[in-house]
Amino acid sequence: MDGKYSISVTPEDVLVFSYVGMTTQSVKVGAQNVINVTLKEDSQVLAETVVIGYGSAKKRDLTGSITNVKGEEIANKPATNPLSSLQGKVAGVQIVNSGRAGADPEIRIRGTNSINGYKPLYVVDGLFNDNINFLNPEDIESMEILKDPSSLAIFGVRGANGVIIITTKRAKEGQTTVSINASVGFKHIGDRVELTNAAQFKELYNEQRNNQGLDPFDYTNWAADTDWQDELFSNAGIMRHNVSVIGGTKAIKYMASVGYMDQDGIIAPSNHNRINARINLDAQITKHLTASISYSMYDAKNTVVQAEGRMINDGVIQSALMYLPNLPAYEENGDYARSAMIRMKTDWGMNFPENPLAIANELDINEKMSRHNLNLNLVYEFLPDLKLSARLGQQ
Repeated sequence: MDGKYSISVTPEDVLVFSYVGMTTQSVKVGAQNVINVTLKEDSQVLAETVVIGYGSAKKRDLTGSITNVKGEEIANKPATNPLSSLQGKVAGVQIVNSGRAGADPEIRIRGTNSINGYKPLYVVDGLFNDNINFLNPEDIESMEILKDPSSLAIFGVRGANGVIIITTKRAKEGQTTVSINASVGFKHIGDRVELTNAAQFKELYNEQRNNQGLDPFDYTNWAADTDWQDELFSNAGIMRHNVSVIGGTKAIKYMASVGYMDQDGIIAPSNHNRINARINLDAQITKHLTASISYSMYDAKNTVVQAEGRMINDGVIQSALMYLPNLPAYEENGDYARSAMIRMKTDWGMNFPENPLAIANELDINEKMSRHNLNLNLVYEFLPDLKLSARLGQQ
């Protein structure tokens, strides 16, 4: 704290001195045995310019309006949608994940709601999009969330619910870099609803019948003891693999990546399986003309538990919580139990729906999704402060 330090270095080493709110200084050791450094206050931070849409503004005018999230913070989370990784990270942004494999999270920026609904506008490398579920989290360089009118003005009414600007990774001049990332994990329900077992249910139901002046119930044909949550829920595996190559020269730079993800749902047989591919090219055609080309491909398949044309994950869970523990889950031959459900109305006076395990495992559909994005951007520099940009996008 008094500024004294000692360190073993070589003459070729460079010492970097930094402190919060101060300008960083780098000093090459050389022949010096004592190096004293006085840091200067960094009073120009708020004078930086921030790009908003098609223009720019002083950073001090946008403090609190823009939140920047680095790509590393998104890529290190085992999420299928990049937005899921923002949960709890950004003030004023509410993200709710349903937990269903492959499902898009619900996002609200400062709780806004308008005639256009609550979904924000997504801008990926300059192109407007309705969602970003096609993006591989590993390909994101940075994500800016615009929350206030001062940062949203350029987008007009389309930015009424907030704007999320995403920049994908692009190569810089230098050596070629190959990255291989892989992760494996699982999802588990750690806090389940506490329910009665078969013995506890018998005791409570007989107390009810006694209070009604009825004889105890005959449980001869209802001797099962089923934990329907154990039967319905399972540990769901998730794995993700990604390979990327980045490199280039002063004339041309490239970034290419391929990603694969497979995620099971906690209710079988729900599953999300997808493959992503992306190529970003930047070329210096002439001294004043540069071109950028981006192509991305997304192909996915969702296996979703459904019945009668509607999602029933919640309905299956509700049925499992309501089903009596005295009901068997399977017949003696191993099929899903149905005969017990038929006798329910006669013996119990209850008309329960279908066995929830049968609903979850037999009534499912496959959703296939595919998307291709192509983006071409040409920039001609007339003067250092005067440039003409032309952009063409195809989805």
